[in-house]
Amino acid sequence: MDNNSRRLFLKTVGLAVGSVGIAGANVSNTSKAVTKQNSQMTDITGNLPNELNDSNWGTFQFDAGNTGHNPNARAVRETPWIGWTEYLGHANSPELSAPAIVDGVAYLAADDGKAIAYDVEEHEVLWQNTYTDRFGTFDAAPTVTDGKMYISYWWKVFALDTETGALLWTFENPAYDPPADECDAPELGTSSTTVVDGTVYVKMRIDGQGYAYAFSAVNGDVKWSAEISGDGDKAAVTADEIPAVADDTAYFVDRGTVYAFDTTDGTKQWDVSVHTGSRATEPVLEAPTVVDGTVYLTSNYQDESGDHGDSRSFLTALSAADGSSQWQHELNGNIHLTSPVFSDDSVYVGEGELLWAFDGKNGNVRWKSSESDELRYTNVAELSVAGSTVYYPRKVKDEDVQEVAAFNAGDGSLQWQVPLRTDGNAPTGCALVDDTAYVAGDAGFLYTITGLAENWRQMPELDNGETFEVIISDDTSVYVATNSELFAFERTSGTEQWRVPFDSDDTIFRHVWATVTNGTVYCTVGGDGGSSINFAYAFDAASGTKRWEKQVEDGTGVPVVVNNVVYFGSQSSLYGSAYVFAVNADNGNILWNTEIDSDDPSDSVRVNGAVTVQDGLVYAPSSEGAYAFEADDGNEKWMYDGETSAVAANDETVFVTNEGLTALNSADGTEAWSTDVGGEFLSSVNDTLFVVNKDDIGDTERLFALDNTNGTERWSFDTNVEYGNYDRDATLTNPTIVDDTVYVGSDDRRVYVLDADGGETLQRFELFGNPQAAPAVRNDTVYVVTEGRVYSFV
Repeated sequence: MDNNSRRLFLKTVGLAVGSVGIAGANVSNTSKAVTKQNSQMTDITGNLPNELNDSNWGTFQFDAGNTGHNPNARAVRETPWIGWTEYLGHANSPELSAPAIVDGVAYLAADDGKAIAYDVEEHEVLWQNTYTDRFGTFDAAPTVTDGKMYISYWWKVFALDTETGALLWTFENPAYDPPADECDAPELGTSSTTVVDGTVYVKMRIDGQGYAYAFSAVNGDVKWSAEISGDGDKAAVTADEIPAVADDTAYFVDRGTVYAFDTTDGTKQWDVSVHTGSRATEPVLEAPTVVDGTVYLTSNYQDESGDHGDSRSFLTALSAADGSSQWQHELNGNIHLTSPVFSDDSVYVGEGELLWAFDGKNGNVRWKSSESDELRYTNVAELSVAGSTVYYPRKVKDEDVQEVAAFNAGDGSLQWQVPLRTDGNAPTGCALVDDTAYVAGDAGFLYTITGLAENWRQMPELDNGETFEVIISDDTSVYVATNSELFAFERTSGTEQWRVPFDSDDTIFRHVWATVTNGTVYCTVGGDGGSSINFAYAFDAASGTKRWEKQVEDGTGVPVVVNNVVYFGSQSSLYGSAYVFAVNADNGNILWNTEIDSDDPSDSVRVNGAVTVQDGLVYAPSSEGAYAFEADDGNEKWMYDGETSAVAANDETVFVTNEGLTALNSADGTEAWSTDVGGEFLSSVNDTLFVVNKDDIGDTERLFALDNTNGTERWSFDTNVEYGNYDRDATLTNPTIVDDTVYVGSDDRRVYVLDADGGETLQRFELFGNPQAAPAVRNDTVYVVTEGRVYSFV
């Protein structure tokens, strides 16, 4: 991997029973007190991976040979997606190492000098310990084995107790003499560790000098050390230069040279320069992979021949016994290169946008992934293999998106791609345990990628850069609309059934609203003012056939269908008077329309939200006040003066919001009670009011549940968490309430499932992008839209 331009990361390696983990050093008995802490979310009960078995992933590329293959893991099941995420980073320095997954616990190290143990089944932080006060880019992931967590940082290796997080000892590179002025400090670096049979192996560097160390996993006492290379430009070691250990030999790399040392006493068995000659400058080797007597290496260097130097990249196979060359294959010259991984006699290498598979015996190319996305991917991470799948974390250059891609190990076909929730550099590689992939990234999130057959996602091609704006469902289908088209997807499989344009001229409407009832989808579309672009439609829900179309000169709004009549207010109109309409649901004929005007002719009036129909009355929130109209003829019954944002009603009371919430008697509109909690969204279900409200400090939105008899707060919910490297406004969608459950979307790219009585979080679902509308719920399945995707969650 390119040491200068991509995020440095370590993949933790899982060790089989009886094997040992990685690095350590001089004893420092300054253990810190640690306490069990609740994570941001600890009560999630759905969308989780299966119970963990004995398969662990505790070190870089799984094992001491850096093979990257977990034989005990299975491929992620069909319909893969993010199972859950947890924010574990520091707001100012959120970058996390790759996770080590051991016995159901994820161990991570963070940029702020903190080590974290997180229970992936119970979803809680078991402990976190600040083992160093230094901040900086984290170059190495932890190794976890035999009750210790080893973390490499700058010129040190720390050993922590995995049960408590207490610092057991610290090893410092004895060759380093810190200067009085830190500005004069040399370039420092330490690789991640490899631990075998009670010995920790690590590579360190001070400026141009590299060091190979082997020390006791018990106390960090040095067993042997060796200087390696020592010439060339200054370059700090990265996490990609982790040593490999096999058959009593430790293999180290430094720039373009491979070293083999006897693990007992450090005797050098051989060293080989992979690239030689005056034309090869700045050679870089990735971490070696050792399998069945062969050392596999990926490398690149600058070829200085000709007028301009070109980057060249290679996969090389050497004899583990004496370093003699077995074969070499030149790659495409991309500096974004992964370490090799090995499974079933095949060697896999990631190179920028490409994934290669080679015959491990002779270097013949078995397959190469498509080059159609040339230079699209940068900042690649390391590969992982489980079952018949190769996992490749990478960054999409043009879209500034991180993703994990899965390829068929047999033929290289792309099986799936799962985007992660934030941009930034490539994620830190996948730890594969059971049928789940664990990923962490520089935005501070720990992710799981898992598969549930009941879930589906669709990303249909949209015209004119359109985005989804609304989602609804009935017993058979899910309907989503952009500003120009209406789509129908089969509810259980996600198969697209039909799509129809709203207008034959492909008009792009500023607003779109929809509802479905009795086999008909009713849509209203419009723009900000202008009678020519406001329409109401009815479509057959089964076929998409247009039943009727009606131009509505004075604006449209959210359709509400009651007793075969479609009611809506002119939310799309910003100028002049506002109107409330009643339209025949069978043919689109306007039954009545009632004007809402202002005493001041110069003032424009608008309907601010959806109308509510209750007991023969239509209630409309407007900039002039809340109105009650007779549902059969539109005659005004009463008006409550004062701008209102939303309205809801039950048999006896009408509730209106703006800066506060007011309860009105439905008979005459007189005030019954009021509270300070107001907002733009309001729902009344049974004896509870649900209000989405901006809080008093900042713009964070909060969902309140209020007693509808007096406005007393029952509970509130918000997602006001400060995420590092993650831009959000802490906004919520309108909630959807079904039975005793509340579903609400948040711009932290999640949908939360809450208990309606107490507000506790029952589940949460992960999105790529912000939800664009209130979730739709049918038969315990949740449907959501982001800008370009439709999601189904069970």
